[in-house]
Order: sequence, then C-alpha cells, then structure tokens
Amino acid sequence: MSEIVEKFANRLNRALTIRNMKPVELHEKTGISESLISKYLSNNAVARLDKLSIIANALNVNPVWLMGYDVPMEREYELKKDLKVYGDN
Repeated sequence: MSEIVEKFANRLNRALTIRNMKPVELHEKTGISESLISKYLSNNAVARLDKLSIIANALNVNPVWLMGYDVPMEREYELKKDLKVYGDN
C-alpha cells in the first residue's frame, strides 16, 4: 500500500472544503460530536476506523484517502477496484 503523505486533519479539512460542508453539518450527518470533529480538524485526534468510515461516507470520499494515503479521493475508485477483485473470481 502507499505511504501516508498527508495528515488526517488536512484531508478532513480539504474534504469539507471540496464538499462545501461546515463542521457542524458533518456533525449533523454523522452524529459525531462537534467537539470531536474539532479535535480532528485541529490535529488533536485521529478518527478510529468506525468513525473514519462514517465520516468518509458522509463526505463521499475514499476512507483510505481520508487516512492520508496517496490514493484517489473519490469513492468510485475504491468501488471499481473492489469490483475488479471480486469479478476475477
């Protein structure tokens, strides 16, 4: 797998900007507390896998990208890759 190239906080900030979403809207869509989202955005915490998945779904981004890895941001890439893997069987 690729190396981590960017911090989770940077990717989360970028995804919010691209999706034109405010942190409070992310809270409303995910149920994750505003204070925890604030910690994520200020790089004082990193989302665990369960929360990462919820956030990635709400922002419609690839969770691996959100973690900071050098992969495409869009979820479509992830789905196409999964379909290719399962289609080969």
